Amino acid sequence: MPLATNLEELLKHMEPAAAKAQRDFWEANPAIAKAVDEGTVPQPVFSRELNAKDQKIKEAQENERKIREWESRERPKHEKLVADAEKWEAERAELLKKIEAQAQKTELETGAVVNEETLADRVSKRLEGRTVSEAKTREIIAEESKKLASEINGTLEKARKDFLEQTFPQATQFQAALTDVQIDYHAETGNKLDRSEFAKFMQDNNILDPQKAFEQYMAPAREEKRIKAEVDKRVQDELGKRNMPGVTPGQTVPTDLGPLQLKIAGEIPNPDGVLGDRSSANQAAKELREQGAF
Repeated sequence: MPLATNLEELLKHMEPAAAKAQRDFWEANPAIAKAVDEGTVPQPVFSRELNAKDQKIKEAQENERKIREWESRERPKHEKLVADAEKWEAERAELLKKIEAQAQKTELETGAVVNEETLADRVSKRLEGRTVSEAKTREIIAEESKKLASEINGTLEKARKDFLEQTFPQATQFQAALTDVQIDYHAETGNKLDRSEFAKFMQDNNILDPQKAFEQYMAPAREEKRIKAEVDKRVQDELGKRNMPGVTPGQTVPTDLGPLQLKIAGEIPNPDGVLGDRSSANQAAKELREQGAF
């Protein structure tokens, strides 16, 4: 029986005598020949796979070559960057020491407390990454330190001037006005002003002037007092109109007369009243209210 193509291909690579002996064996044992055929990779397939592996090996070798080439080209750059960074850090540390020393010196000379970070930023902007001499670096640090100290002292001087010319006079004037208010309150009421309550009144009404606040603060009590005085006056005028002996219209007389005094004066008190109950005065006030006098 004819052998499989794969087996025929294998026999081509053998010596003639060995190939004949192998052919005879496979032909005598077809089951073994079949197993060998199925386990044998066809030559075209084997060649393709072998070629593919060879190509991958070549690609890997090419990649390795490129990596080594890149490493040999870039490693010096990397090493230089690391060295530059270390050098920069060392230079910055040295610069900060100089800045710290200059800041302390400037403080002693001018009295201004120079912020080292601010000074470092200004010096860095002046240097702009350039390499300058040691003397030039110190010169720039000194210049920027003095500028910063001048700005600080200028700000402090302005604040001091504003305080002396504006804040202090205003505070003094406010305190004097508040003291006047306390005196006026005691003179008007006989009591001591509750400063906490008065301060809250100013805050609630958004009033900054103590005298203006005092006028509003006292307005309700003054109005009540005025109304009471008006009522008393009109009651007394009404009693005068009733021809009480010794009383003329507009004259101020006591309104707390008892029934006996009112009887002598010709007044008839409330029969339900008691001594000192001011019933006639109250009656007069009632009549005035009914007349719409107040």
